[in-house]
Amino acid sequence: MKYLLVALFFFPLQSQSWGGVGHRTVALVADSKLSPEARRGVQRLLGMESMADVSSWADDMRESGLYRRSHEYHFESLPDNVKFLDNLKTLSDSAKRRAGAVEAILYADKVLRDPNASGALQSDALKFLIHFVGDIHQPLHTGRESDVGGLRIKVDWFGDEQSLHQIWDSGLIMQGHADILQGLFSRKASTLYAAYLLSRTMPPVVEATDVQGWLNEVLAMRLNAYDPINPNTIKQYVAKNTPLVDQKVYAAGVRLAEMLNSIFANEPTSAVDLQFRTDIEAISGPIDQVISFSP
Repeated sequence: MKYLLVALFFFPLQSQSWGGVGHRTVALVADSKLSPEARRGVQRLLGMESMADVSSWADDMRESGLYRRSHEYHFESLPDNVKFLDNLKTLSDSAKRRAGAVEAILYADKVLRDPNASGALQSDALKFLIHFVGDIHQPLHTGRESDVGGLRIKVDWFGDEQSLHQIWDSGLIMQGHADILQGLFSRKASTLYAAYLLSRTMPPVVEATDVQGWLNEVLAMRLNAYDPINPNTIKQYVAKNTPLVDQKVYAAGVRLAEMLNSIFANEPTSAVDLQFRTDIEAISGPIDQVISFSP
C-alpha cells in the first residue's frame, strides 16, 4: 500500500535514495554530459545553483512538509514478476491517483517541453526530475511492499545496525569505495565518486532508453539487493553489489543528461515514452491531474 510507504519514508536517514553522495554524483555525471543548449537551459531555470546543488531538493521539500503530494513520487511499489501497467490496473482509484516516480518523471518531461509552462513550474520540474531519475535507479526504491523497500530488514552493517534500504542508499557506495570516500562529507565525496565513475570504462548505457525500460532494468536488479547478508557474507555482498551500484549511478547520470539534451533541443518526447504515458493515462487519468509539483 503506497500510503504505508509514504509514512515510513518520512524518516530522514532512510528516505534519501542514493543518499546525498549518490544524488550529487548522478547530477555531476549528468552535468558533464550536457549539450551547450541544455547547459544554458539548466542555468536559466536554476540560476546560480548547479544540478548537484539541487539534487536532494526534493528530499528537503518532503521533509520540510512542503510539496506534500510529492512524498510518494520518490518510489514505486511493485510485486515480484508483475509489470508496471498490469500492477497499475489492480490498484484502487485513490492509489492510482497517488502515483509514483514513473509518472513524476513523465510529467516533469512534459512540463519542461511545454512552451506555455511558467518558469517557476519548469524550475521545480527540473529539480524534481534530477532527483527522481536518481530515485528510479535505486533498486530498493522499487522494492517489495511487504518490507517497505527494505526498510523493515535490519542488517548488522560492519557493526552498525542499518536497514537494507539504507545500505543501498549510501552504505554500499561508502563501504565499497572506502579507499577514496571514507570520512568525507557529501560534497567532496560526490566529486571524487563522480570523477571515479567518469574515469572508468563503464558499460555502455544502451540497454534501456525509456522510462519503463529503466524501471524494468532495476526491478530485475533488485533480486541482488535482497540476497541475505550476515557477518560471513557481508564482504562478498559488498564486492558483488558495489559494481552494480556504480553502474546504476552512472546510468542515471547519463540518462538524465540525454533527457535534458533532448528537452532543450526542443525535441518531442520519445515515441516510446509518449506511448507509455498514454497507456498510464488510459488507466489513471490525465497525468497533469494525477501529478502535482505545486507546494
